Amino acid sequence: MKSKMGELEALRQVPPRDDGRMTIVVELSDSVTAEGGRLLPALIRAAEHMAELRQPLWIDAHLLSGASPLSRQPGGPLEFLDNRIEAALHGRLGLPAPGVPALVPVVPASASDEQLAVIPPPAGASAT
Repeated sequence: MKSKMGELEALRQVPPRDDGRMTIVVELSDSVTAEGGRLLPALIRAAEHMAELRQPLWIDAHLLSGASPLSRQPGGPLEFLDNRIEAALHGRLGLPAPGVPALVPVVPASASDEQLAVIPPPAGASAT
């Protein structure tokens, strides 16, 4: 799935499923801005909904350029999104969804140590 408004809004309509067969990957592009715009709030709402269903979105940021507004965020795009989704869950539920990460980062098998260093730790884990 590309990060487009229609698809992100459709994710908010996904009903609960018990079979765990559905994995949704969102491939980010430079059109997603860190502030303003409509894509980021839609992405946060979709990720929040899917985390509540215990089916967190898999977020692939490999196509983001270094000039992307998300790439320039402290901690990188995945930490930025993880923090925003966790904050939305906390604001809505009073606490993060228990035992469910806000997102699942998609990283290439050939990721360098530098690339792996910016992956946010799971909720409740300490960064080492």
